[in-house]
Formats: sequence, C-alpha cells, structure tokens
Amino acid sequence: MKQLNITNYKILTILFLISSTSIADEAYPNWSIKGFGSLGLIRSDSNKIGFYRNRTQTKEVNKSLDITTDSRLGVQLDVDLTDSWQITSQFIARDHAGDFLEQNLDWAFLRWYPNEDTVVRAGRMGFDAFLLSDYRNVGFAYPWMRPPHEFYANIPITHYDGIDIRKSLSLDQALVSLKAYAGYTSTQLSEEYYDTELEGPMAGANIVYETGNWRLRAGYTYIRQVVDIDTKNLKLQINDATNNFFFPNLN
Repeated sequence: MKQLNITNYKILTILFLISSTSIADEAYPNWSIKGFGSLGLIRSDSNKIGFYRNRTQTKEVNKSLDITTDSRLGVQLDVDLTDSWQITSQFIARDHAGDFLEQNLDWAFLRWYPNEDTVVRAGRMGFDAFLLSDYRNVGFAYPWMRPPHEFYANIPITHYDGIDIRKSLSLDQALVSLKAYAGYTSTQLSEEYYDTELEGPMAGANIVYETGNWRLRAGYTYIRQVVDIDTKNLKLQINDATNNFFFPNLN
C-alpha cells in the first residue's frame, strides 16, 4: 500500500476579542463576543490516496494545495443575564459533512450557578470525553499542527444536545472536578463510498484532578449509536467490475 507523504506548509492561528460591553457598570445583561481562527495549507504526494483530518470532512487532501483541512474560524457569544445565569453559543466554520449551520454549531446552552462550586448547563454542548474537549478546534491551544491524528481522527462526535452538572472541590493544593452528563448526539460523516449519520442517546461521567502542572483525568461514556447509511454509492462500488475482479465474492 502506498504511504502518503503529507506536507503542512504553514499554519497561522489568531485569537481576537471583538467586544466586551454592558449596558451599565453593574447592569445586566453583559455580553461579549470572542473569536479564533486558524489558516492551514496542506498537500500530499498522491492523487490516489486521500488524507482527512477526521471522518467528518468532505474534501480529501491530494497533490493540490488545500486550505480547508486545517483552517477554521470560530465565533463565541457570551451573555451574562444575572450573576447566576448565562447564555453561551459558539459557531465554527469548517469543512463538515451534512448541514453547514447545524453541524458547525458546537455550543448553544444555558448555564446556571446554584452556588460557587456547582454549575448546571442545558442545551448543545461540546463532547467532553477527552483532554482536548474544550479546545480541539483552537489551534493555538496545542503544540501540534492538529490534535494527534491517530486518536482524534476517529472520534467524529464534537457536540451533543442535553444537560450536564459539574461540582468542584478544593483539596489542599489540588482541585477536583466531578461531572455527569446525558443527552443525544447526531453527527454526519462523509466517507469515500457512502454517507453515514451517527446518532443516538449518550451519557457519561468524568473526574479531573489538577495540581501544579499536573492534570489527571478519568471518564466513562456510554453511547448507543443508530447508524443510518446511504447505500446507493456503496452498492455501486460493490457492483463495480474492477472491485469484483480483485474481490470476486464482494457481492
């Protein structure tokens, strides 16, 4: 099998704060708009084997210079309704299969602080199952060109619709965070021969221990996936004469 030689020419990442304002010094609502962006250029040495950043992308990398694989533009709106209630939304423009607006809306939730150590959220939230959950699309937050491909390329879920609750505890010089969540996820994939939608209910919990420069995280997530496969293109490939020559029992 031919091995791809991937060349990343350049990546430029910026963080910008558009505005932060309020009606009056102590009045509500207070709101702010923040954003980030990454510009990445990439090409490979082959037109026969394509490269994808992850399984949700629609355009593969080949010998032609590509800008969509690693480039993205994110905008986040935060609104403080009161001391205890907030609204947060985040949209990330990127190459993603399915409906552009629906699939790229990663955050849209209502946050409530019943006390200083507890927070409850409801709405659309990021999939919080690994270390880079909150910033996997923010290029300046990690030292690589992109999150480790061998791991994050095969995790297509970026958000879910549901509810979560987090409790923070202080232990000597350490901070412990306990979190539980449940909801429903729907992610559109685009693959070479067929389109797939992964959807279904999910639930999970995690614990994070932080002290000094160290962070320890453990979690469990249960997802019941209902796979909806468009078999039209898949059947074409199965019935293809060339494929049947090499794989005579394919159909």
